[in-house]
Amino acid sequence: MERDFIEQATLLSTREEYVAWEQRCDEFIESLEEQSRIKRPRLSIGNRQSVIACIARLESLKDSVRGRFVHVGAGYGLRWREIETAFESRILTGAVINSNHIDPHRFLEDASEIVLERVQCIMRRYDSIKINTVFNGEFIAGEKRANKSIATRNFEIYRCTDQREWYVSRVVEPILASLEEFQERDSGWALSCILNLIVNANKLNPLRAGCHIKLSEEIISKRAVINVQSKDNACFAWSVVAALHPAESHGERESSYPHYSSVLNLTGIEFPMTLSQIKKFENLNDISINVYAIEEGIVPIRLADQKRSKHVNLLYVEDDIAGHFVLIKDLSRLVSSQISKKNNRKYFCDSSSSKLELHSTDCGKLNDCAIRLPSEDDKWLMFKNHCRKERVPFVVYADLECALEKTDKEPTSSTYTYQHHNVFSIGYYVYCSYDSSLSGYRFHRDNNSWFADELKNLAHSLQSVISTNVPMDFTRVDWRKFNSTTHCHVCEKPFMKDDKRARDHCHPTGRYRGPAHSNCNLNYKDSRCIPVIFHNLTGYDAHFIIKEIATAYEGRVDLLPITKEKYISFTKHVDDTIDDPSKQSSYLMYYNVNNLYGWAMCQPLPYADFRWIDDVQNFDFSTIALDSPTGYILEVDLEYPQHLHDAHTDLPFCPTREKPPGKRDEKLLATLRDKQRYVIHYHNLQKCTHHGLRIAKVHRKLQFTQSSWLRDYIELNTKFRTLAKNYFEKNLYKLMNNAVFGKTMENVRDRVDVKLLTKWEGK
Repeated sequence: MERDFIEQATLLSTREEYVAWEQRCDEFIESLEEQSRIKRPRLSIGNRQSVIACIARLESLKDSVRGRFVHVGAGYGLRWREIETAFESRILTGAVINSNHIDPHRFLEDASEIVLERVQCIMRRYDSIKINTVFNGEFIAGEKRANKSIATRNFEIYRCTDQREWYVSRVVEPILASLEEFQERDSGWALSCILNLIVNANKLNPLRAGCHIKLSEEIISKRAVINVQSKDNACFAWSVVAALHPAESHGERESSYPHYSSVLNLTGIEFPMTLSQIKKFENLNDISINVYAIEEGIVPIRLADQKRSKHVNLLYVEDDIAGHFVLIKDLSRLVSSQISKKNNRKYFCDSSSSKLELHSTDCGKLNDCAIRLPSEDDKWLMFKNHCRKERVPFVVYADLECALEKTDKEPTSSTYTYQHHNVFSIGYYVYCSYDSSLSGYRFHRDNNSWFADELKNLAHSLQSVISTNVPMDFTRVDWRKFNSTTHCHVCEKPFMKDDKRARDHCHPTGRYRGPAHSNCNLNYKDSRCIPVIFHNLTGYDAHFIIKEIATAYEGRVDLLPITKEKYISFTKHVDDTIDDPSKQSSYLMYYNVNNLYGWAMCQPLPYADFRWIDDVQNFDFSTIALDSPTGYILEVDLEYPQHLHDAHTDLPFCPTREKPPGKRDEKLLATLRDKQRYVIHYHNLQKCTHHGLRIAKVHRKLQFTQSSWLRDYIELNTKFRTLAKNYFEKNLYKLMNNAVFGKTMENVRDRVDVKLLTKWEGK
């Protein structure tokens, strides 16, 4: 029927035909509404939702047809249509009908006033509701057309909720993101027409608590909670007071505590307490609240955003009638049996940001396998290497030909090579994308090294051509286009008001390419790579040239292999070997010091009594001798004063393992930067401060017992090594020392324990 009305609407030509058509359409909509609100027999949820969507679409169709035959005044082009339904707990179902909006963002912005007005009316009658929206539109893909919907998640709204923030973050942003994602997929569908926005509001019965409930024997036996027996609905407030003012005896009695009204600020708080009010209570009283509940075990149902100096853990219990808050006085005792059967006390992180940050600092360095999911601000993959869109200035096409030569049979072997491939000619063509005079063909017979030398010479000769910077040919026409263009030709994003435009041009030719953002222009560089396209390189021909190219001149080779013998491609890096004799030589000095490992293992080493020291500020490490029986490792912030930079620039103190700028892999870097949370032995710290570095803060201090317990073993092996008379013995005693050092440096977190099992946990 809906399709019939659409087809009839396209054929209407007079006002009388329109009036008759609209009357039939209203009668059909009324019959659909009757189906939607009837309770016996009740339609399925899916059918009811389809009926509602159909009503909204027909209302949109009526508005669009009415504009052809009835003059209407100017306005937003939006209309609210309420729809009766038979959904349980449904408060409101309605649709914002679109007439002339074509931009989804503008449509949703203009619809906000209509939607928020209805939500405010509902909130005057209800304390809380659950609400979701459905965006309906007509999509096209080639010759196909279809109506499709985008639904948002149900969201709980309370009287204290910022409704405009809800609309932006829970309606506008999800719908626009879903639209963009849907249209960018390979489906081929594109939005053709905006139909409507359906709003569904339902009743919400939030968690409520009050009165007194008897706890289970399992909870009581743990003696981990205090259940204040109050006579009102303020069990939440009594539990908080019990935490702030612990009773010496009879903790379950209300009379053991001051009245909550004299202790707590309850302005605007209504009892029984709901979870939605706890945030407001925290701000009024500067207290953080965590709430736990009993499911299969003790689980958190509400955690504070930030742990404050006053912190309270509450347990929420419920029966068939109501819920009830009780104070958790010992969280470890309450949940310990869920973790393990050991009786030791356990410490739990309450999800406070400070503890998480401290843990993440150490965990991120030690556990390389930690998974980091994309953040809300960085969840889209985008093309960034815009310079790859430009054609390379030079490309080489090459091929070689071989002849099969017979080989002589070896009389002593049962098998022999019958034929052998020999290269008899090789040729290449250099193509320049902007100047045909730089293109050319060359070939050579025999000798693979000729081709390798040609590529080297080609790289050096084209370097000067590519590095040429021809002045820009910028005409008046180009100037007008530069001022009128609204989008960057590199990233294709629009120019903002404060963006600085740059005139991007091709350096080798001087050709003006278009306006660009400053950063885009700087990063939009011509390629310094010369691709060599070789016929049958993957199949066989690589065997003839790879060795010559790899060894004929300096420069590393990067491979993209299929197997050990087949390569998709390989890249030869041509090093710049041009020297300037007039400049002073620069080099890195390499020192080879004997027995460094042995010397290090002869020093006092920790072996027992490891413990954290609480008093870190009043600790004077400078007076501790190297051979002291007690040693320390500290975590400190170090400042590298500016006046030391010139003196220490050759080899700064305190190297760190970090990623160099623009690199992916971590390296050991000796820099002059200040060090944050640097872990260092006290003897090394003494040397650093002696040479001028300053300690800004001491975070932690680990104390241990130390002695030179490896010295005798190391010195014995060193003595045997000096007395050794052959190469084997020298290496043996060197290994006896170095193997021990390697074991002491081993990261136990990298160990892998692999077991082959036939049963797991009794199965």
